[in-house]
Amino acid sequence: ELPWTIYTSWYRQTQYDMTVQPLGDFLGQAGLSLALSAVIMGVLLALFYVLVNRVGKLWWAWFGGVTASVITLMMILGPTLIQPLFNEYTAVPEGKVKAAIEALAVEANIPTERVLCTTDHASRIILQPMSQASVRRRVLRYQTLR
Repeated sequence: ELPWTIYTSWYRQTQYDMTVQPLGDFLGQAGLSLALSAVIMGVLLALFYVLVNRVGKLWWAWFGGVTASVITLMMILGPTLIQPLFNEYTAVPEGKVKAAIEALAVEANIPTERVLCTTDHASRIILQPMSQASVRRRVLRYQTLR
């Protein structure tokens, strides 16, 4: 999938000015994701083979329980262990955005130190308001590239 993924997920986004992420960073993150998936799936498949040998005819019930447990564990540990491998989290700088977030957190009875962080992910993506002329140019460019 690699040549196709580079084309669809990186090159096309750079053509439409949707990202400024360098190709090396894109490939590095894809490689890290592949390595993590391989390790996690390898452990999970090994556990499944052990279960098949030990539980016999009820293997399907055990598989369901193990799968649900792994999904739950990944949802709990993902933001604290896996996501920091891909993004750097920092405090939101002082200003209007921080004040608005703090106001919403206080209103929802959420401690403000739990919600006031941002990532460097936005530095790889170009976020810009688009005028109608800009949208037309992008549509025309897309139609000519197809």
